[in-house]
Amino acid sequence: PPHPVFNSVSAMDVDAPEVPPWLASRFPSRRTWETLRSCPLRVDAELGAGLDMEESEHGYLVDGVEEKPGQDPLLQPGDTIIAIDGERLMSGEPDMDMASVFGSRFRHGALLLLLSSRELREAVIEKESNEECPCEEMEEDAKPEALANYELLWRAKSETEHEATVRIPVGRATAWQLDAGMLGDMQRDLGIVS
Repeated sequence: PPHPVFNSVSAMDVDAPEVPPWLASRFPSRRTWETLRSCPLRVDAELGAGLDMEESEHGYLVDGVEEKPGQDPLLQPGDTIIAIDGERLMSGEPDMDMASVFGSRFRHGALLLLLSSRELREAVIEKESNEECPCEEMEEDAKPEALANYELLWRAKSETEHEATVRIPVGRATAWQLDAGMLGDMQRDLGIVS
């Protein structure tokens, strides 16, 4: 009979492994990992593992899985191997030699820790956007008044503050200039700070 095809695996399909501390510290705002899973590596003495992989900053991206020697159905193209036998592959230090770490643990039965590359990309984007613009998340039972910037929502504007909106049309051939009213507002604002 044909083998079943697993395009995505979620934590509901298998028992999810515990999130390693180094992964939790790397992505502190990520509370759950839907695709975090582990499986044993199958290695044949003659065929090897039958994996087509490329190194990335987060581990080894699995591009393909050969039919032989056959890997666990949890290991799919599009996954990233982030650890092998408890040794992380996700670079934490600039001088980490991922190939040496992977090679030293590469054997039949080595436990692989996997994440979907899609979920990993989303976590990276989320982390980078939080670093650029840290947003304060409110706990479920917290009161809005407890937020550090709550008073900013209700304070009165000072006489040097003015509502401001800048609209910039986007396009290659677009040229823009301020209308007379906006130009006057801008000159007034600049006069206040000089």
